[in-house]
Amino acid sequence: MVVLNGRWAVASGRSPAVRFLGYVAALPEVAGGAALLVDPRSVDEIAMGIASLWTDPARRRELSDKGRARASCFTWERTARDTAAVYEAVLS
Repeated sequence: MVVLNGRWAVASGRSPAVRFLGYVAALPEVAGGAALLVDPRSVDEIAMGIASLWTDPARRRELSDKGRARASCFTWERTARDTAAVYEAVLS
Protein backbone atom coordinates (compact mmCIF):
# COMPACT_ATOMS: atom_id res chain seq x y z
CA MET A 1 0.00 0.00 0.00
CA VAL A 2 1.33 3.43 -0.92
CA VAL A 3 0.00 6.50 0.84
CA LEU A 4 0.96 9.74 -0.83
CA ASN A 5 -0.02 13.35 -0.67
CA GLY A 6 -1.51 14.45 -4.00
CA ARG A 7 1.49 16.58 -4.94
CA TRP A 8 3.88 13.67 -4.46
CA ALA A 9 1.57 11.16 -6.17
CA VAL A 10 1.74 12.93 -9.50
CA ALA A 11 5.50 13.48 -9.36
CA SER A 12 6.50 10.07 -7.99
CA GLY A 13 6.77 8.25 -11.32
CA ARG A 14 5.84 4.97 -9.63
CA SER A 15 2.86 2.77 -10.35
CA PRO A 16 -0.12 4.24 -8.51
CA ALA A 17 -0.97 0.94 -6.74
CA VAL A 18 -2.96 2.63 -3.98
CA ARG A 19 -2.74 6.37 -3.54
CA PHE A 20 -4.60 8.69 -1.30
CA LEU A 21 -5.20 11.81 -3.33
CA GLY A 22 -6.88 14.97 -2.23
CA TYR A 23 -10.00 16.25 -3.89
CA VAL A 24 -8.04 19.13 -5.36
CA ALA A 25 -7.14 20.21 -8.88
CA ALA A 26 -7.33 17.39 -11.44
CA LEU A 27 -6.12 14.59 -9.20
CA PRO A 28 -9.40 12.63 -9.14
CA GLU A 29 -9.34 12.64 -12.94
CA VAL A 30 -5.72 11.47 -12.95
CA ALA A 31 -6.52 8.68 -10.50
CA GLY A 32 -9.28 7.50 -12.82
CA GLY A 33 -10.90 5.21 -10.26
CA ALA A 34 -7.56 3.59 -9.42
CA ALA A 35 -7.16 5.13 -5.98
CA LEU A 36 -9.02 5.61 -2.76
CA LEU A 37 -9.60 9.36 -2.56
CA VAL A 38 -9.77 11.04 0.82
CA ASP A 39 -9.83 14.62 2.04
CA PRO A 40 -6.13 15.46 2.60
CA ARG A 41 -7.07 17.87 5.38
CA SER A 42 -8.90 15.22 7.43
CA VAL A 43 -6.66 13.07 9.60
CA ASP A 44 -9.67 10.94 10.52
CA GLU A 45 -10.60 10.32 6.89
CA ILE A 46 -7.02 9.43 5.99
CA ALA A 47 -6.82 7.03 8.94
CA MET A 48 -10.15 5.40 8.01
CA GLY A 49 -8.99 5.02 4.40
CA ILE A 50 -5.74 3.37 5.43
CA ALA A 51 -7.55 1.09 7.88
CA SER A 52 -10.15 0.10 5.28
CA LEU A 53 -7.48 -1.01 2.84
CA TRP A 54 -5.32 -2.60 5.52
CA THR A 55 -8.17 -4.91 6.44
CA ASP A 56 -9.47 -5.59 2.90
CA PRO A 57 -6.85 -7.42 0.82
CA ALA A 58 -9.27 -7.89 -2.10
CA ARG A 59 -9.87 -4.13 -2.37
CA ARG A 60 -6.13 -3.48 -2.07
CA ARG A 61 -5.44 -5.94 -4.89
CA GLU A 62 -8.23 -4.41 -7.02
CA LEU A 63 -6.84 -0.88 -6.65
CA SER A 64 -3.31 -2.12 -7.26
CA ASP A 65 -4.35 -3.75 -10.54
CA LYS A 66 -6.33 -0.67 -11.59
CA GLY A 67 -3.39 1.54 -10.65
CA ARG A 68 -0.97 -0.36 -12.87
CA ALA A 69 -3.44 -0.21 -15.76
CA ARG A 70 -4.01 3.50 -15.19
CA ALA A 71 -0.27 4.23 -15.03
CA SER A 72 0.17 2.65 -18.46
CA CYS A 73 -1.98 5.48 -19.88
CA PHE A 74 0.68 8.04 -19.00
CA THR A 75 3.64 7.63 -21.35
CA TRP A 76 6.24 10.05 -22.62
CA GLU A 77 5.02 9.34 -26.15
CA ARG A 78 1.48 10.36 -25.26
CA THR A 79 2.74 13.45 -23.43
CA ALA A 80 4.78 14.54 -26.47
CA ARG A 81 1.88 13.87 -28.86
CA ASP A 82 -0.63 15.78 -26.71
CA THR A 83 1.77 18.68 -26.18
CA ALA A 84 2.46 18.92 -29.91
CA ALA A 85 -1.29 18.94 -30.59
CA VAL A 86 -1.76 21.89 -28.22
CA TYR A 87 1.05 23.83 -29.90
CA GLU A 88 -0.40 23.11 -33.33
CA ALA A 89 -3.85 24.27 -32.23
CA VAL A 90 -2.48 27.48 -30.74
CA LEU A 91 -0.31 28.28 -33.75
CA SER A 92 -3.02 27.56 -36.34
